Amino acid sequence: MNHDQAERLLSARIDGERLSTRATAAVEQHLETCAECRAFERGAYRLREAARFEVAPAVPDLVDSVMSAVGAEAEGPRSRLRVVRPQRSPRRSILPRLAPVAAALVVGALIGSLVVGGPWQRPEAGSAFAATDVVEGISAAAARLDAYQA
Repeated sequence: MNHDQAERLLSARIDGERLSTRATAAVEQHLETCAECRAFERGAYRLREAARFEVAPAVPDLVDSVMSAVGAEAEGPRSRLRVVRPQRSPRRSILPRLAPVAAALVVGALIGSLVVGGPWQRPEAGSAFAATDVVEGISAAAARLDAYQA
């Protein structure tokens, strides 16, 4: 018996098909001497166990009993139910919320103007760059670069 025949018969046996006595004996004899077919049989059983599924068990129909309980509860006394409405808080002014934001903007503007345009930042005569100097410097540097990174 070769491997293909053994694997076919093993698959049939795993699927629940009845094999003849002669085929069963031949497969058993082959399994005793062939490690590859024994591994195939173990793998097939593992696969079958992993993929096993069953028909779901019957579930009782509870629709009528649930609906009758809902109807009985709806007809019962309503004194158990109490409506709770949230209390409204008095309307607050938006000015207290915006005051810290406005103060932060004013302070930031003052500090920013001192840093950017402070007296220590004044250029001396003849030290200011012209826009053309900047463009020429970038063009000269670009000839030596492989890539730009922002």
